[in-house]
Amino acid sequence: MQAKIPMKLQTYSQIADWIRNEGMVPGAFLPAEREIAEKFNTSRMTVRQSLDILEKEGMIRKEKNRRPVILSRSEIPAAKKTIADAGIENKLIGFYTCVPFSDIIDSSSNNLTNIVAAAMKSLEADGYCTAYLNIHGKNLEDEKTWRTIAPSGISGIIMQPHRSVSSNAFLEMINRQKCPVVLIDGYVDGMDTQAHSIDLDNEKGIASVVRYLFSQGHRRLGFLSENIYSVWQRQRLDGFKKTMRDLKADDSSCWFVTDRKFGDSEGDGILRDIREKKITAVVASVDMLALSLKKSAQARGLSIPEDFSITGFDDIREAVAENITTLSHMSRELGERAAAVVKGLIADPESNLIYRERIVPKLMIRNSVSKI
Repeated sequence: MQAKIPMKLQTYSQIADWIRNEGMVPGAFLPAEREIAEKFNTSRMTVRQSLDILEKEGMIRKEKNRRPVILSRSEIPAAKKTIADAGIENKLIGFYTCVPFSDIIDSSSNNLTNIVAAAMKSLEADGYCTAYLNIHGKNLEDEKTWRTIAPSGISGIIMQPHRSVSSNAFLEMINRQKCPVVLIDGYVDGMDTQAHSIDLDNEKGIASVVRYLFSQGHRRLGFLSENIYSVWQRQRLDGFKKTMRDLKADDSSCWFVTDRKFGDSEGDGILRDIREKKITAVVASVDMLALSLKKSAQARGLSIPEDFSITGFDDIREAVAENITTLSHMSRELGERAAAVVKGLIADPESNLIYRERIVPKLMIRNSVSKI
């Protein structure tokens, strides 16, 4: 059964962000519970529960018959010095992906770079320590591996799992851990109902692209993707098909499958199909495919968007440079929300709900779509 993040955790995150963003100084009093409830459109009971979590986190101090006071860093209880003795007081969060850290710090255009940076910034602002680990090649279905990457001193884990994990065995390992594990940018079937996760709403993102193309007069659309073995590729294709059905135009669409950086022969075949099937716009599942298709078209004397329109997904730097209409990966928002959820889970360890959040990508309109 899917469940949304409880209101007390949502409100806790909102109040914490409010304290930071409004520049509230240590020693200042928070507004009354009634005012906070009105500001965040929630109940006073929810506000009271959220303030309890903030007090456990060391951000505020509650006193009888007085409004909560914001603590200074020096007033927050100090963490223990060793991981072995740390427990939750050490507030150590692990960030695990399949990408070497050298690639993370070298690539400002990489969406994963932005996710990691945003999550770590949010965690460290609240006094957490963070550690990065490359889990490429590690068997995430093995108990010995988890004893190594999830030692007793760690308070929580944010993880981008690799594609080769077996869903059932991997998810079982996650649910056996003593610390909360939040998956991001997931590729794992079943994680929606069996693991805490923050991800893009790929279907709604593609739907917004298709509806935008329809608003520009396009009716015959093509969908260009890699293989659909990964969950997110299937979600993007499903979003395309469903929206075309909803718009009663599924009989005027087609689907192309190719490699991310395809060569001349693949480009010739796709362009021939576009011409023969009178496709006026191609929805690419990732920006790299959109860029490859644009390059192939231009090499054959075609112009984008005059001859046909192209859209992408991810908003990478190269797509910005080429004026591709695309969808933002919302990487900073993903990182911030992952941090908020793992902090909420640490603060409320008795919760037995599965926290699932999907962020809708933002349509970035540029100059690769014509109005017809």
